[in-house]
Amino acid sequence: MSAATCPTCGAPRVPGAAFCGRCGTRFDQVSASTQAVAAAQPVREITVDWKDLARRAKDIWFPLILVGVMGYIDYLAHGQIFFVVIAGVGSILLILFRKEIGARMGLGRVFGQFPPWVRPVLTAIPALLWFVIRGQGTSGAGLLVMLTTLAMVGGLAILGPQLDGRLRGFYQRRNRVIPRRLRMLLAVLVPILLGFWIVHGTLAALPVLFQGTTSSPAYATDRGGLFVLSTLISGGVAFLLLREAKGDAR
Repeated sequence: MSAATCPTCGAPRVPGAAFCGRCGTRFDQVSASTQAVAAAQPVREITVDWKDLARRAKDIWFPLILVGVMGYIDYLAHGQIFFVVIAGVGSILLILFRKEIGARMGLGRVFGQFPPWVRPVLTAIPALLWFVIRGQGTSGAGLLVMLTTLAMVGGLAILGPQLDGRLRGFYQRRNRVIPRRLRMLLAVLVPILLGFWIVHGTLAALPVLFQGTTSSPAYATDRGGLFVLSTLISGGVAFLLLREAKGDAR
């Protein structure tokens, strides 16, 4: 409301009057209360920790590869290079500056109220929404794959600590044999190969990823079960490639 009206009831304010003629509100008390509230809410200043940002930049290989693959698939499906570039750059900036963005928007307090298993589920939603809206092609299995993935991510987040105890030896042997960055690359490529093999029954469909041709059916609307199976197996493989037990060196 403007200064010419009562902040309580909205009645016209008579110049020089100390009280509202309609509701009796004292204008000097309202003004003091408003100033006190404003003083108690200082402007939040968010600074960028450039050293921490540099460390994060070295640690985003997996999201970077994933964004690149998603962009390539999107371009094959829709041919919209401008959208791919804008969405890709925006995604990378969001990943890099997620800490600062979260602090600016106060998301830390919001996420802190959720159980730990909910956070990875929320993190997976943007990529899954892309798959449902733009990446599922003619399969029609986008929503089914999304729900399956969310259930699997939530289940692994809940059971992860128990699995870590049983798989710690496997993690250590895996880390000695396969470097972490190579594991990140494999965690994207292997599920793609598995998906093609499970859904199409052969890897002969791979040329479509390079604008080639294939003898596989153009429509896969009757293969929802195969897409779910592919999602479960691919997710398990990615888990085994990327999961780290707390305290283990990467």
